[in-house]
Amino acid sequence: MKGNAKSTVKDFLCSSFPADLVKGMETLAGRVLPWPIMKSVITRILRYLILMSLPASLAHAIEIVYFWGNNATPPIDGSGASWVTPHPLYMSAAAEARYSRADVGDYSYDHSALSGGDQFSAGVLFKPYGSDTNAVCSLRYVYLGVCRDPSGAPRPTRFLYFWATAEPEEADVLTYGRVDTYGGYPTFYQYGHRVPGAVTRIDTGIYSVKLGGAATRRASVQVQHFDNHGSNINCNPFWWYNGTVLVRCVHRLGFPVDYGFRLVAASAATPYDGERVLFDALTQRSFRPEPILDPGFSQASDGSTQRVSRLAPGYYRVRLGPSANRYGHVQVSSMDYYGAECHVVGFGGGYVSIACSRNGNAVDSPFTVMGVTPYAGANFPRP
Repeated sequence: MKGNAKSTVKDFLCSSFPADLVKGMETLAGRVLPWPIMKSVITRILRYLILMSLPASLAHAIEIVYFWGNNATPPIDGSGASWVTPHPLYMSAAAEARYSRADVGDYSYDHSALSGGDQFSAGVLFKPYGSDTNAVCSLRYVYLGVCRDPSGAPRPTRFLYFWATAEPEEADVLTYGRVDTYGGYPTFYQYGHRVPGAVTRIDTGIYSVKLGGAATRRASVQVQHFDNHGSNINCNPFWWYNGTVLVRCVHRLGFPVDYGFRLVAASAATPYDGERVLFDALTQRSFRPEPILDPGFSQASDGSTQRVSRLAPGYYRVRLGPSANRYGHVQVSSMDYYGAECHVVGFGGGYVSIACSRNGNAVDSPFTVMGVTPYAGANFPRP
């Protein structure tokens, strides 16, 4: 690059980018780098330009809303006018986190305040919380869920709700999808960013989902079935590697069934460039005689030590990371091939308590935990 041209370009960059970024770009100008590295650099520069040109409310490659529905019995209001604000220490943003109860065990999330993208193109999780091992919650839509007891009767239940969207370039951090199985033929609905593969039905109730992106090592993959009457169904991830997730859906009586489900994968190994959120991931696959953390699929975002303790049959205490604190959020999925269910009993001080059961009876199970927390130095919306 000749003198005048180089000076002109540098003047433009200095007026458009932070000084440290300009310095890095100037250093690259004097080097010849492999195309994959240059492609990554160019992509990040373009992403920066695009995000900086958007209004502040839209300039987020990843948008996340989560909260703890700590009140299971607010006034029943089918119109959704009686909104409830969740516990202020366990939600992402007070303006975005509120819900109502349309009927017994039937909850609705107010999504009207979401700032960017298609509100329905999201990764969503809605799971029971607390010491009650009999409640089962299922998604109906991205903002509706119902909780029932094993007989199928609606049941008031505290819950943990997670909603997120991500741009395509953030697939190595967060990726998600929805699988429909009407007529026994699975269809992968590409909600949010595009993924590199599809879904294959291996056998009744068993699916191979090429989710891509974050569904790799040092990640947690969460799965949840969805419909109006799915209290007797549970869908679990039982393996994932190199972007492919294996899922099995089981009836509570023990036989496999074809069923629809949603997946959310978050990686702790690849920090989010925007530094607005951090993910923790922990997986334990062996639980006899004592649980053993799988280091290949576990990592705390702050580098802290993780561990798992079995306190009683089907009851575990997990040292997860910074997400298991105030303002953070956790989700858990059983990895049991035979349909056991695991849910969060409580979390705080970096620890998560987890209970696993089958047909309401405590049972040991492998599981995977996903945590999300605001980045300590970022302007993450807090109450």
